[in-house]
Amino acid sequence: MGIYADSSNNEHVQRRCVIVSAAPINDYRRARSFLMKDVDTYFFADAGLAHASPLGITPDVIVGDFDSLGSAEQNTYHLQRSEAIGLDEEHARKSTFQSPATSASTPIEEPALPKAAQEPEVFALPRSKDVTDTFFAVEEGLRRGFTDFVLIGATGGRFDHTYANVQILAFLANRGARGFIVDDVCEMSAAFFGNPCKLTPRGFLSLEPHYSAHTPLLGEQDGLPGEQGSAAKPNAPSPTNSHHDAIPQVLYFSVLATSGSAAGVSIHGARYELENATLASDFQLGVSNEILPGHTAVVTSTSPVIVVAVRQAQPALH
Repeated sequence: MGIYADSSNNEHVQRRCVIVSAAPINDYRRARSFLMKDVDTYFFADAGLAHASPLGITPDVIVGDFDSLGSAEQNTYHLQRSEAIGLDEEHARKSTFQSPATSASTPIEEPALPKAAQEPEVFALPRSKDVTDTFFAVEEGLRRGFTDFVLIGATGGRFDHTYANVQILAFLANRGARGFIVDDVCEMSAAFFGNPCKLTPRGFLSLEPHYSAHTPLLGEQDGLPGEQGSAAKPNAPSPTNSHHDAIPQVLYFSVLATSGSAAGVSIHGARYELENATLASDFQLGVSNEILPGHTAVVTSTSPVIVVAVRQAQPALH
């Protein structure tokens, strides 16, 4: 089911878990364009609470050890570790989502709807734990039955946290869920088995920003150069038109193995196509591909691969 169906018909829109972490966000308007307030449940991970007001959203769930939380957010949400609901490490680890083989016969509960005018649910975590605050939020979302996730404020700043958050996309794919990361320039997801990634110049088909389908794309142009390995097959794009005052289009997309080698990778509808290929994590064959004009690029794989859609840069507007 598409995540962004018509908001006037929300009974047919699948609910999502949106997790806001503490990495920098420079373009809040772009981030807001991926949110649906009447569909999303908002989890905030620790210092990610600083993004709540600029994003114009209210937390439904707050998780963290609150060691990096600013005093303004602590006061606003009355977050003091000694007063918040405590979770020990044993409880935290019990929230780990079951593997697909184990959970296939277990009914998944419907995601709980956020309650209006209610204080956010708070999980105060210990500092010494095996997972990050963001990862705990993901596990808690899975435990509640969510299968669609969007992570915001998850890249930039500390590279170790950025890399770990990208790995979350593979973690979700391995458990039959779909995850996206949205930052100031890119959107990312994972393709795996029955969850292909489909891309047009407007973005992932299940994660387009909230613009009219008739809004023109910014800076459409002829095929742009992209370095590729010799195993890929070039198909030259045809010229397109240029527009002004429009939304930024996806200029490139990359397909990356998360570790070792990813087998059974196919890319169709792109300038550089692959068929049942193997991508190695130490070789950059899948970097900087392009969507053919008038086509939908489709990425499939029998091993989790990360698909990164890169949009044309534009000035950040808050």
